[in-house]
Amino acid sequence: MNRLPESLEATFKKAVLKTGLAPHYPAIRRVARLTFLLRVALAKNPKRLPLGCSHLGGTPDLPPNCKWPVADDTKSYGPDDRQLMGFIGQINFAELPQLGQALPKTGIAYFFACLNEQDEYVHKVMYTKVSADRLVRHAPPDQTLYADEYEFTFGTLR
Repeated sequence: MNRLPESLEATFKKAVLKTGLAPHYPAIRRVARLTFLLRVALAKNPKRLPLGCSHLGGTPDLPPNCKWPVADDTKSYGPDDRQLMGFIGQINFAELPQLGQALPKTGIAYFFACLNEQDEYVHKVMYTKVSADRLVRHAPPDQTLYADEYEFTFGTLR
């Protein structure tokens, strides 16, 4: 059974029992995992999002000397022909609810991906502890990589 923080154990049990699933509670509890909610909305003004905040799409806020990621899949693209990866989003760990999860408490994770010539996804996850005031909003080198920007907030089970 996965361990939940004491503060959530009672809340979780109450929520399951309230739905009328009391006979199934032991089975539900065995598979329950600690998680949080993600609320997503189209950013009204992407240029006004604070540097380093969590968001999907748009442009990443990277450390100043960080280069835009390329696919390392040299089986598909020769060493001189690397494909730029599309930005998926970034998560600022300081914005996550602290529920005892095994994640960093600070820093930002960046997610990038692209399709290789065999139509397989190639992805890259990067992590930095650089403070937000030192980050730079990086436009993609190829504007076809740009996607609408979505801001999101985190919530918890109540």
